[in-house]
Amino acid sequence: MVLQRKKHPRYRKKKNREENQSLKVAIQVKEKQSLPQMLYSLPLDVKNVIFQMAITSNLYEWSLNHQKKYQGTLRLFDDIHSECQVVDQKGRNKLFWISESSSAENSDLFPSSGLYFKHTPICQIRVKQSEQNGIKDVFIPHIHSSSQCYHRMWANIDNRYWYHETCRCSTCDMVRIYGYDSLPASTQKKYTGITWNQTDKQWKAKSFKQMKFDKNLRRNKERRLMKQIKEQSFMEFEYFKYVAEYCSTRFVETDSH
Repeated sequence: MVLQRKKHPRYRKKKNREENQSLKVAIQVKEKQSLPQMLYSLPLDVKNVIFQMAITSNLYEWSLNHQKKYQGTLRLFDDIHSECQVVDQKGRNKLFWISESSSAENSDLFPSSGLYFKHTPICQIRVKQSEQNGIKDVFIPHIHSSSQCYHRMWANIDNRYWYHETCRCSTCDMVRIYGYDSLPASTQKKYTGITWNQTDKQWKAKSFKQMKFDKNLRRNKERRLMKQIKEQSFMEFEYFKYVAEYCSTRFVETDSH
């Protein structure tokens, strides 16, 4: 296919007013569509300036739109005083004040005195309901009694620990990591590169050597399993072949007699 050369403006057909206006609109639309792609290619300092300008220009309008919600939050904070607790309407989340004496006694939980917010995760809410929507369990052979997820074991089933499928609290994550082999394949991918010691409060990312070792371990396990399947299928094939040959020889002998 021969491409046509671009004509000189002198030899182009002149456009009328409507065609020029439609072409101008099309160019503007194309520029607007390509603007988000151009923003990603800008330097970081320019992006920061654009973000600050966007926040500054819209902050007053946002404050007016959310003024009613702000007033309710401010009234809630004003109602809290020393040694007082405020619970929301559903009775799940709490706001409470910790004094200096209480903070000194429980320095691990409350490092300083002041206002604290206690959130009830979705796993604690769903497990108390009759349907228990989203609650699943995994098999964990052994959990130390001092572990954070030791209380998650079902009372009527040994070594089965429950978690919520969408909850990301530390206890649910710990149950998933310890019961990694019982998780679905889609969930296992999210926790492949994570390790968590039972005595630690925070998980740690596996090193490159650990990831490679685990990958080789899983690969060898799959290879051994496939080898066992092939050997078993080969033995079954040889057995059926022997039975077929034996039956055919017996059939020939009976016909000859």
